[in-house]
Amino acid sequence: MQEKKTTPKEHQKVFSKNKPEPQECQECGDLVEPIKKFWSEGWIKMSICSDCLSKIKRKEEEHARRAQIRSKQARIEEQFEQSRLGKRFRERTFENFKVNDSNRSAYRKSRAFSLHFEDKLNSGKGIIFIGNFGTGKTHLAASILQEVIKKEHTGIFVSIPDLIAKIRKSWDGDGNESDLIDALVEADLVVMDDLGAENTKDWVRERLFVIINSRYERMLPTIFTTNCSFAELRRKVGGRIESRICEMCEGITLVDDDYRKSGG
Repeated sequence: MQEKKTTPKEHQKVFSKNKPEPQECQECGDLVEPIKKFWSEGWIKMSICSDCLSKIKRKEEEHARRAQIRSKQARIEEQFEQSRLGKRFRERTFENFKVNDSNRSAYRKSRAFSLHFEDKLNSGKGIIFIGNFGTGKTHLAASILQEVIKKEHTGIFVSIPDLIAKIRKSWDGDGNESDLIDALVEADLVVMDDLGAENTKDWVRERLFVIINSRYERMLPTIFTTNCSFAELRRKVGGRIESRICEMCEGITLVDDDYRKSGG
């Protein structure tokens, strides 16, 4: 009777009192010597070599890691329709950002942030882009987010006015507020666009603080864009939020003529 071929996961279960002959590795074909670990159990017939077994284990771990990331991203995208990066924002990349003397430093810092995002995940350090309308703040923020997602990290892009509207709708049964907030708290990177675009009511400030403070405590990086100075932000969103942002973000100021009018 032909001996049953063992799989890599089964090879350590085949015992023999007499020393068996070396076996061909199922993966590479090299001869694999049997192992005798315990006298009471006899010899262990090896059907795969240790090098191949290590490679298989690494592949399985990588597959599991990728599956976990895809699952996490799918849950987030379900709430924000593919990270809320609509067609207009998906077209805003580092490659088509129009670099000039005024924004070159911001551009370089943004690229460095995306290239070394794993370091940002360890430190929790984010960015707040400050500048007038049309200076390229959102373009750079969207570019960073796309690069981060390409690295299989999870990310969300959301404008503050849209978020406020979505929370309001959830009160009428259109969506779930806690799911929205959880998604923003859990993502590896969140871009919160247009902070301070309107004077926020107390209930809005409370929701924003919950999101921002939760990310602060988890040391997850967040990117903000705003047309306001820090003094204006303090007045519009409150001192608690402005203070947290100052602590968790590097400020990058963009000053220029309307970037969109120049074709950027």
